[in-house]
Amino acid sequence: MIWKTSLVVTALVGTLVSFGTARSETLEEQGWKPVPNISGDTLFHYKPKTLKPTSDGSIGVWIRREPAMNKLGLDPVMVSFDEYDCKNQKVRRTAGKVYQKGFDPQDVQPEPWTELKKGSNNADVLEFVCREVKKP
Repeated sequence: MIWKTSLVVTALVGTLVSFGTARSETLEEQGWKPVPNISGDTLFHYKPKTLKPTSDGSIGVWIRREPAMNKLGLDPVMVSFDEYDCKNQKVRRTAGKVYQKGFDPQDVQPEPWTELKKGSNNADVLEFVCREVKKP
């Protein structure tokens, strides 16, 4: 009897797996990687495949920001295309959306070039992005 029960459970689980389940992809499976050495209450991720120089010499990349304590997924998450000017230590946001559970996504308005304060999270992201582009 135990053998028959385990066979039925195994068949059921196998069927669920083969037809797919409603599992969400992880950030890594979606192509996001953490930006290392960022402190504070915000987690930063970037999409390496989007990291590239732009026509004006800055570096463009998709960045994902979310509160570090967003365990229930209720806090807003911003995904934006940011451009970093490594020479002049500036950043600007050109496009993006804010996502929050239970609400429609909201567009992020483009922002002009902004000087970064040394030691801020955005300055740390700039430093990382500029280093990544210089890698062979």
